[in-house]
Order: sequence, then C-alpha cells, then structure tokens
Amino acid sequence: MIVVVAIGATMAAVIARKRPEDSLAESVATSFPSGHTAVATTVVVVLGLLLRRWYVWSLGAVWVLMMMWSRTYLHAHWLSDVVAGLLEGIAVGMLIWVAAEAVRDRHATRTVDASSNEQPIESVANS
Repeated sequence: MIVVVAIGATMAAVIARKRPEDSLAESVATSFPSGHTAVATTVVVVLGLLLRRWYVWSLGAVWVLMMMWSRTYLHAHWLSDVVAGLLEGIAVGMLIWVAAEAVRDRHATRTVDASSNEQPIESVANS
C-alpha cells in the first residue's frame, strides 16, 4: 500500500488539481487521483490474483465501483479523478503481483538447487 500512496501523493503534488468546491468529505485541496479508489483497486487486484476466485473479483468490482461512486457523489473528486485512481490501482496491483511472482520463482529455484545432489560443473572440474 505504501507504493500506491506514494505514487498518488506525488501525482497530486505535481498535478495539483483542485477538488470540487462543495466537497462534503475532504479538506485537502488536491484531488487527482483518488487515493481511496487507487487503494481499493490495488487491494482487489492483488487479492484477485492471489486467490483466483470469481467471487473475489465480483465483490471487489462492486466495492471499487461503490468507492468511485461515493467519492464522486460526495464531491470529493471529479469523475476523472476516480478513473485515474482506478487505473493507478490496476497498475500498482499488477506491479505488486509481478514482483511477488519474481520472488516466488527465485525462491522456488533456490529450493530446487539446494535439494538436488548434483554439483555445479565448476566444482566437479576442480576436484
């Protein structure tokens, strides 16, 4: 979650888009992208890829859509802010998934190497 918040905060500082003036939810001046939507989407993408169940994706989609609707309804964000949060969340969720897969593959390779009784070619040649 640190990654998605850091990216969103950086984008908000650089873009500095003002919130709707009649916001019912927020006192912070910047609105782009929606951090709530980005975090919710990141959680759904990571859980969906980890658990690989249709109901995780379905419930997650409903949760993210409700988050997007509520942030717009409360005038905390413009529609483009929540869409940008959705896209940021998808991107960060995929990056987290790719990193987790790379770590898992590296660990699996090391486990296989450690459990095999074969010696590397260099050590056999030096014997």
